[in-house]
Amino acid sequence: MNIRLIQRAIAPLLLTVFLLTACGTPTSPPASTANGSSTTTAPQTEPAPAATTPTAPEEATPSSSMKDIAGLPPQKGSAFNKFFPEGTGSDFDVTYTQEKEGFAEVKLSQKGTEMAKISISDTVTNLTARSKFEGAKEQVAGFPLVAQGKKAHAVLVGDRYQVKVMSRDDSFTDVDRKAWLGKVDLKGLSSL
Repeated sequence: MNIRLIQRAIAPLLLTVFLLTACGTPTSPPASTANGSSTTTAPQTEPAPAATTPTAPEEATPSSSMKDIAGLPPQKGSAFNKFFPEGTGSDFDVTYTQEKEGFAEVKLSQKGTEMAKISISDTVTNLTARSKFEGAKEQVAGFPLVAQGKKAHAVLVGDRYQVKVMSRDDSFTDVDRKAWLGKVDLKGLSSL
């Protein structure tokens, strides 16, 4: 009788000790596979930091082949007058109409009708005006030419001066505008 009481008292105690030691084992032994080899599991480690996503290289500012003219003082308008075409020998009269810092303009008239205006402006005062000439498909005397709407064409001379011809009469066509751009002393203006 006393042995049974002792067994009943010791059994739960032994079971408790067994469970405590089984749960307290820090690592499990390698598990055997069917072919006798053993596998081990890698110890738990902190997850590796997420791979940093390569950032896109800083976008380069669009390169421009245009010279840097920022900060230069604008030319006086009177400096442009000598580059305008003369009306002599043509059916057109050339009249100087406006002159101010960085800008000059003449009017082309035929038999008293205003046909067009030609202007020269220094883009120092408006640097973004030069961007419209990037990718120009046409040229006049080697300078990039762009259409500006339906009634104007312009060239950029020496990466600085915009020469524009604007029709004032519908009979003054794009062919006329390009021809008059060619009559402006563009080469001379480029050396200003």
